[in-house]
Amino acid sequence: AEVMVTPTIRMMRAGEEAAIPLELQAARYLTHDENVALADRIGAIAARYPDDPAVLALHARVLIDAERYTEAQTQADRAIAISATNSRALTYRGIAMFKQHEEDSQPMTPALINQARGFIIRGNRADPEDQVPLIAYYRSFGWADEPAPMLALDGLHKAMRLVPQEDSLRMELCMALIRRRSVAPDGARNLSIARNLLTP
Repeated sequence: AEVMVTPTIRMMRAGEEAAIPLELQAARYLTHDENVALADRIGAIAARYPDDPAVLALHARVLIDAERYTEAQTQADRAIAISATNSRALTYRGIAMFKQHEEDSQPMTPALINQARGFIIRGNRADPEDQVPLIAYYRSFGWADEPAPMLALDGLHKAMRLVPQEDSLRMELCMALIRRRSVAPDGARNLSIARNLLTP
């Protein structure tokens, strides 16, 4: 039987309200220069509301898009210090670690991979219905140059169901299933799923 979840309604904090227009802008595909400018604008809001974890997490996200990974980790840490179960802050902390090493062209040690992925896993546990940690968990295997297990693909599939309007996510899942076809015993099943995903 399905479990009915009662939504929780609360008033938005002032920082969240101030950041909404910029959060909507961050959801678009922006150029690098646009991301840098947006990071500075959200940084100004974060300076006005330094105790709002949602604003700090949003700043971390846009700093990642602007390729300012050290600053992103700092803002994510600030958000986590305020709210240890903020799924977005935890996830962006892990993503920023992966991206920092990718930019530095330094191979990550197994310990660093586990640490970075651990933040993402904590983000998923904090909110299992948030698509961001699910997507990041799958992508973390690519960032670490490791094959993604079926568990990660299942998470990506769930993320696609949570945001079905994201066609790029649907295509990413299809390609992942097709790649897995040649290396896994469940390849035929994966190919069938991929075909169904692409069927209108």
